[in-house]
Amino acid sequence: MSQKKEKEPTFEQGVARLEELIEELEGGELDLDKSLAVFEEGVKLSRRLNRKLDEAEKKLELLLKDEDGGPLAEEFSLEPGEADEL
Repeated sequence: MSQKKEKEPTFEQGVARLEELIEELEGGELDLDKSLAVFEEGVKLSRRLNRKLDEAEKKLELLLKDEDGGPLAEEFSLEPGEADEL
């Protein structure tokens, strides 16, 4: 029988873990080997999060095409209060 694949953490969970790793490294309490292991985990996590952001951006680009398939360009700004108006 095949083993169940471990569920990948959400983007938000990944960001939270990355913040924890940064705090560990900045704390200066880790020895060299542990620091390298934490740094390596952070780099891998950062790359995975960047891939997720790239995928989300591509999905948005597909969703925001006009009738001719061209990009639908609109000015985007998040000034205080604007998000409430949407």
